[in-house]
Amino acid sequence: MTHIAINSTELDENFFEEDFLLNIRGIEKTFSNRKQIFQKLMEYVFTCKNFQENAHKNYPRNEVIYYQDVNARALLKKLKHLIDNLNHEGVAVQMQIINAKQCLTTHFEKFLRVLGTNAESVHRLKQTISLDETEIKTIYGKIFKISTHLTYKSTSKEAIRNALSFFRKLLLKFPADHSNSDDRAPVNADVDIKFITVRKLVEKATEAVDTLIAEKLKQIMILTYDHFIKPLSLMLLLTKRYYTPRPFAMTDQEYNMFKVHHSNTRRKRIIELLTYWVDLRPNDFTVNSDLLALLVIFLESIFKFDKEHACKKDFLELYRKVEKLIEKSKEVTKKELIRPPKQIRRPHTMDILRPNVTAFRK
Repeated sequence: MTHIAINSTELDENFFEEDFLLNIRGIEKTFSNRKQIFQKLMEYVFTCKNFQENAHKNYPRNEVIYYQDVNARALLKKLKHLIDNLNHEGVAVQMQIINAKQCLTTHFEKFLRVLGTNAESVHRLKQTISLDETEIKTIYGKIFKISTHLTYKSTSKEAIRNALSFFRKLLLKFPADHSNSDDRAPVNADVDIKFITVRKLVEKATEAVDTLIAEKLKQIMILTYDHFIKPLSLMLLLTKRYYTPRPFAMTDQEYNMFKVHHSNTRRKRIIELLTYWVDLRPNDFTVNSDLLALLVIFLESIFKFDKEHACKKDFLELYRKVEKLIEKSKEVTKKELIRPPKQIRRPHTMDILRPNVTAFRK
């Protein structure tokens, strides 16, 4: 993996588009001062947001795999009953379903090993077993394939119908995978995430839909991000996700509805995530002057470009906490570096509960 350095701080190139990286290189060559580099970078992110054609599209659905805890007794009883019935089918049918039936048998035996039990003790099981969506889809597909080879006189039809119904209900708990427009984190508390890519993690943690999974991912991201992404890269990803364009061909009324249910909520969640980051891991910022500088300049860009959100309580609360981080910094030069420009007017954060909203209407 290659990296591009911003004042000796490495940035993960594989999380950003080539055009974005080329513009960063251009900004670095033009300006030598770190503060100027970050300011120009933030201006570039804001001014080029309307050229992000896929800004409102989700990343591919296959970049996340969900799982759920299933009642082990109900699962194994359905499979055992089905396999027993299939074993009594005629030779002609057996030849056609041998591979699919063997797949079901393999899964059944695997589940028994995971649970530490045997086929005779299935009816006494009380625990649950975790199944991811790929396993459930595989089993459902094999059962459906078997159903196409059974004759109308088959004695296994009832067991097939029951098994298909059981696994179909499990699949319906997962988000749809046929269209990215329906790729929303599930609201069902039984469903959780087994695997997810970094960019999909950022997407889900800042998703407009407020779900239990989004809250879990917010915590996971901040607690473990340094294992898979560098802090400056994560900050830039959140910045790019904050500044998203207005969708094309929308009327003013449609756009106002879109703002309420999508962009405004997403921005609110990003502010919440940054606040959580500052609260949970303040040392990340006090020991990394690049990260603290970029955070402050990002917040100042909101004062400049997004005044509607700049007067909201959660944003002002974050700004107050960031100012405390600046005070904790022992380097005088760092304080000078990230001090807000004089031409930007900002509220007095000690009076946070009564923000001076008029300052943003000018």
